[in-house]
Order: sequence, then C-alpha cells, then structure tokens
Amino acid sequence: NYYPRTLRHLAKLLNLLRRDNAQSWEVQEKGIAHYKTHEIVGADMARDILTRLKLPLKLIDTVAEIIKKHMILYRDVTDKKFNKLLSEMGYDNLWRLIEHSNADNGSKNNEVVNTENDLHERLKRAVEKQMQVTVNDLAINGKDLIELGFTGTEIGQIKRDLLDKYLSEEIQNNKEEMLEYVKEKYKK
Repeated sequence: NYYPRTLRHLAKLLNLLRRDNAQSWEVQEKGIAHYKTHEIVGADMARDILTRLKLPLKLIDTVAEIIKKHMILYRDVTDKKFNKLLSEMGYDNLWRLIEHSNADNGSKNNEVVNTENDLHERLKRAVEKQMQVTVNDLAINGKDLIELGFTGTEIGQIKRDLLDKYLSEEIQNNKEEMLEYVKEKYKK
C-alpha cells in the first residue's frame, strides 16, 4: 500500500529537517543536544513543505500530526492519555505515531530516551477494551441530555466530560451509568 508507506517516510524525513530550524536548543552535561519545541516547528515546516508539493490535505494533516505528537510517547504515558490519543488519532495514525517514535528513538542514546517497549501491545489492548471512541460513539446522546434539561454548549461539555471519564476508565460506556453520573455531577 503506497499511501501509508509514503506517509511514514515523509514524517521521518520532515522530522529530521526541523531540528536545525528549532529556535531553542541546549546541550546538557553529556554533550547531548535537546531541541525545545522542535515538534511544533517541525509540524509547521512539514505542513508548509507538503502544501507546496500539493499533496492531499489528509496526508498533510496526518504527517503534521505525527510530527507534532511524536514526543508525547517519550514521556510516561498514562492509560488515560494513551486512550485519549487513540480516540483523537484513531488506530492507524496512533500505530504510525508509535512507529515514528520508535524510529526516532532508535537514533538516540538509550540513556536519553527510555520509551515503553510495549506501545504496540498497549494499543492492541486499548482497542480490545474498545477505547477507540469519540463523543459520537457514547451510549448517551444529545437527545438524552436535552431530556434532562441541558442545552447548547452544556451538552457538548458534558459529552466531552463523559468521554474523558470513559477513556480514564472511571465509568463504562453504558447509558444508565452515564445518565446517573450526569444527574449526580450536574444536578439539574
């Protein structure tokens, strides 16, 4: 499949280009350079370059998102954050982000970056637990919230809160449980 392979190679190439243009970097005690906010600079550069090449917008957005988020996986990623990434990016793009981060990490000193080796396994487990959910996939919908007396932006806020609680595994994607949570927290 040409598209995903091209996407992966573009993300890697453009990720390397951005380091020289990162505005702020520092060398720490072992002579290792750290480029502060390089992921943001890199994502912007990638977007500009790929736009000039007149590539499809979906490909541009995906490459830029992978470059922008690739440092997230170097930190200790909680299950909640991992599930939220899955919800935001979708399975395929989170898989690509993991691949990109692993490749980027392979070029670094192991003392500098210590990523979790089982990110692919975590992704598989999250999918098995059905964590690839958006607000539109929740058991509760806007109509249910309107019946409880909520309106407008309150509905969106409550649905985002419910998604966050579900992704952090504090509640199940179950209509009765979600309605009970809303009644208790928002008391209308």
